[in-house]
Amino acid sequence: MIIFYFIHKKNHVSIATNEIPTVVVPPAVKIDTVVKKDTVKPAVVDSSLLKTAVVAKDSFNFKVVIKEYPDSIHANKAFQKLQFTKYAKRIILYKTDTTYKIAVPFTTPLSDTTNERDSIHTFFQGNTRIEL
Repeated sequence: MIIFYFIHKKNHVSIATNEIPTVVVPPAVKIDTVVKKDTVKPAVVDSSLLKTAVVAKDSFNFKVVIKEYPDSIHANKAFQKLQFTKYAKRIILYKTDTTYKIAVPFTTPLSDTTNERDSIHTFFQGNTRIEL
């Protein structure tokens, strides 16, 4: 039985060493890089379908002033604190003749001025006013 084992093992090893694994390489794909002219026709746009920007006739530019400061140091300090609010991207700091003002600009119809002022007033809990 031991002899059978060695003979069988010897044959098994020889069979295993004679086998060469085959690797199948797919054929190279040829990519067509030549661009054919006039393959895509330009789109025809009907000018009647184009919409122009609608400008509201009753809209107006105004600012809701949040705070006023006599000097730029205090105004810049307050402006930096307000940069962490939900209105941070819209808040502006500007100077008039003698004061620095922090405000939120709006371009809405005049009928919405009170609504905007009230929303800013409730958010900042201060005396707000509308400035044209």
